[in-house]
Amino acid sequence: MATAATTRNLDIGGSFRWLSLGTVSGRGRRLVDGRSTSAVPTMAIEISLLGTIEATSGGNAVDLGSPQQRALLALLAVRGGAVVGVDAIIDALWPEDPPLSAAKVVQTYVSRLRKALGQNTIQRRGHGYVLDPARAAVDSLRFESLFREGRAAEALELWRGPALADVAEARVFAQEAGRLEELRLRALERRIDEQLAAGDADTVVGELNALVATHPLRERLVGRLMHALYNAGRQAEALEVYGRARTALVAELGIEPGPELKDLQRRILVQDPGLAPPRHSEAGTELPPGQMHPRRHNRRPRLIAACLGVVAAAALAAAFALTRGAAHAVVIRPNSIVRIDPKTNKVVESIAVGREPSGIVASNGAVWVANEQDRTLSRIDTRTHGVVAIGGLSGVGFVTSDTHGNIYASGWDYPYVWRIDPKRVRVAERFRVRSRAVGVAVGGGSLWVVDRLVNGVTRIDLGRPNSLGFVPVGADPLVTAFGFGALWVANSDDGTVSVIRPGLPRAQTIKVSAKPFGIAAGEGAVWVGSNADSTVTRIDPERRRVVKVINVSSSPLGSDLYNVAAGAGAVWAANASELDVVRIDPRTNKVVARITLGQEPRVIAIDGDNVWVSLAAPGT
Repeated sequence: MATAATTRNLDIGGSFRWLSLGTVSGRGRRLVDGRSTSAVPTMAIEISLLGTIEATSGGNAVDLGSPQQRALLALLAVRGGAVVGVDAIIDALWPEDPPLSAAKVVQTYVSRLRKALGQNTIQRRGHGYVLDPARAAVDSLRFESLFREGRAAEALELWRGPALADVAEARVFAQEAGRLEELRLRALERRIDEQLAAGDADTVVGELNALVATHPLRERLVGRLMHALYNAGRQAEALEVYGRARTALVAELGIEPGPELKDLQRRILVQDPGLAPPRHSEAGTELPPGQMHPRRHNRRPRLIAACLGVVAAAALAAAFALTRGAAHAVVIRPNSIVRIDPKTNKVVESIAVGREPSGIVASNGAVWVANEQDRTLSRIDTRTHGVVAIGGLSGVGFVTSDTHGNIYASGWDYPYVWRIDPKRVRVAERFRVRSRAVGVAVGGGSLWVVDRLVNGVTRIDLGRPNSLGFVPVGADPLVTAFGFGALWVANSDDGTVSVIRPGLPRAQTIKVSAKPFGIAAGEGAVWVGSNADSTVTRIDPERRRVVKVINVSSSPLGSDLYNVAAGAGAVWAANASELDVVRIDPRTNKVVARITLGQEPRVIAIDGDNVWVSLAAPGT
């Protein structure tokens, strides 16, 4: 049974705009699809409620102003073209004690929104206002339309985070946010059913683990996880899932599982052949016994289109990797983590996790992975491969650990860092910073949090968590690493690294290659990965100056370098578009190996002689 986490509201001031980070985190959205029978024409104004409240005009982000002004737009968008009376607006914006000038303030908000979105987008009707559906498209309405048409996978692509995330706690929006979340879960269940029917059980196990962790009493999700595990050849684990669900239902609700779940358990126990997925050929006819259906992956076009033939060939060659010299093979799939043996430079293990795994850290016999699309954190036991997922996080993409084994996780779109109790595998504490918490690191007795939108780093003293500091750094900082007695911060917009020494109020600046997306401290140096030119820059930590720039791409078009790590006697770089991990010898500063994975490597973690890599589907 979950316990409430302690919240430390370390809000150290500062104002900021909510911005869409879809480009940076690899998440996109689409409001219109010409194939839909209910498709709407492309509109200049697009309003997004499936996440934080955002709007674009002609593809450009619109500043929606104050939180109440944003809430007013959300209220009009939620009503879907219906008139909202001024009294209802006042009740929504000031539920307890509206000011005497409330009606006048509403007029001011409407005027400002019209200026931002176009004069006719919000129209006056009687004693109220309406958002003109002919001029503004709303993603939640598009989601419901696609869901009704049975296009669950496309509908789910519109989601960027919890619905109405920045206003969902307000009474007037809570019911709508809950309704949309229920529809999202139903869409997920439908899409997972389609994948299970197609024989894709291995792929959905990690996602279902995360969903069941977030919704442990939702029997339909529990049943789907049991079914997926059974079809993946993991019958014992499927029965364990049933046992945990029954225990939770009895303990929290005092009820036994429903008849459908009980029947599924019985069918698994007797190995009912009806649980196996149907096997179909490309044309839809059944395949002969023993013939397997080829897997098909939809990949988005990339900037390196000229290299697609090479990448596809490499992906095919890397579909399997030999394990520890054994005769069987490791299947490398998206939404997984793999372990590379640095002695052989071969993949020796692959473990399914949630969707779009990114940040990863290894600590005390476990690997922790941030699943961006699921908004969950997975803990993988490196001995048993058992996976436990933590749900309920607003957003997560970065993880680190301290010497006590505590795990710290942050996301792209929110000002929070969560501390995870590694023994109970649950959120124990939450910290808040000024804007958006991205990269995190621990060192010098402090938790360091990259505070993206205010171009700085927040320092949280782990001995006195209410004691904190703030150090300005370069433009658009993303990731950080602690080592050699200092914090090193990669600033993506101005191509610099900021060096912060504990106790000093100002950072030193080192110029590096453009768009540094990765940074690591170890193997005698600080290593910085450049996304723009696919190089790894070596910095001497004593002299704090660049001593070498190493090219890691095998293509003149670049490799879309995403991350670097140092350890196990080498430096490792993740080339996202080339679908490989590069090994650099720190003694010679030369590339000595390329490990082809066939999936998109995101983040690398070193644990002794083990190199762990999170993998997403190519193009995500």
